[in-house]
Amino acid sequence: MPNMPSQRLNPFAVTALFIIPSGFLLYYILFIYTIYIVSLIAFVASAVFFAIGRSLPFRAVVPSALLYGWWSLTALWSPNPEALYYVGVTGVFWLVGASAIVLKERFWEDATLWLIVLSSAACIISAFYSLYEVGTMIDESKGSMRSTFGTFLAAGISGALYFAITKRSIIAGLVFVASIFVGLQLGSRTFVLIAAPAVLATIFILTRKSEFARLLRYPIILSIALVLGVVANDMLADSGSDIAISGRQTSFSVDESIFSEARSPFEQGADVERRLLIAVGLESFFDNPVVGAGFLSTPEYMLAVYGRAVVAHGFPFFILGETGLIGLVIILIVVRHSLRGYWLAIRQSHPKRSETAMIEMTTFLAILGIGMFQQVYQEFYLFIFLILGSYYNVQYGLNAGDRRASFR
Repeated sequence: MPNMPSQRLNPFAVTALFIIPSGFLLYYILFIYTIYIVSLIAFVASAVFFAIGRSLPFRAVVPSALLYGWWSLTALWSPNPEALYYVGVTGVFWLVGASAIVLKERFWEDATLWLIVLSSAACIISAFYSLYEVGTMIDESKGSMRSTFGTFLAAGISGALYFAITKRSIIAGLVFVASIFVGLQLGSRTFVLIAAPAVLATIFILTRKSEFARLLRYPIILSIALVLGVVANDMLADSGSDIAISGRQTSFSVDESIFSEARSPFEQGADVERRLLIAVGLESFFDNPVVGAGFLSTPEYMLAVYGRAVVAHGFPFFILGETGLIGLVIILIVVRHSLRGYWLAIRQSHPKRSETAMIEMTTFLAILGIGMFQQVYQEFYLFIFLILGSYYNVQYGLNAGDRRASFR
């Protein structure tokens, strides 16, 4: 077991965790994106200030840096005139990820999980503010709140449940309950598909030691799975009728009909943007299989040709269509590196830290799941948990003499 540095809970450093959620909250209330970016930069600056003299091992940031570097390079041949700007924003997200790990390593073991939980709380407050202001939790004048809030709530729900039970945190408990309520009210399909398995995994982790808890584990999991099945069937019904919860239609069909539907009025198609993204992403990949069409080229093509703004932009077709086979190989290597780090932390660290690492790995897997449907590469939490896994890989991998603990 590697020697971990002793931590000193610095109240000012802990306060830094509120910077991003506060900026996120102000962004969705005032709808000024600059506020959000400034809060991200302020968080990075505060982390550098409080953690002065302490930095992450170079090997912990190299994998994600290579990934970001390739994305930046593809922006040079992207037809999207804003590609370089968004590459810069993504770079800020990467810095946030590295900064969060520094705060966790030096000051507070739970810093990374609390950051995403507090960000979920900001989404919840924003949703209720929208309900108060316009009578609905989804203010359509402020962009894709449904998908953004749904992804944050799904990413943070595991940590919220963990802190509510193990730390007896009232704030975390309120965030957990409110996440379920708001996520279902928003009608976010991503939330239902990702949050439910994350909650089930968290329950499984928390009940693995107590004999009594293990007896209750399967009835609880079965009950949640049953509710999930009913809700998911309602939300994902492809029967041509409106979905009861979200008021939208869902379709997974991708054929030539999608191109004609894309030029029809919005209400005449089912999940047109998502299906069109798949078609365009595949087309971009076959045209540029090695290096891709360039960072954020897909939404630019969709807007120019079909006049449709992007509402969902998942990892698979972003990686293939915009970054090519080279991007695919890099992301697979980086994700494997991170997963191995979490596995080593679970196997080799102190039991309490091992449990935390399980929840962090659950959150990371939830984020990857979200990435199947949404643009998580434009969210800071992807880089936090990507770099965290790499950090664990360096810390615990150096002493991984026991081959049985290796992730293969």
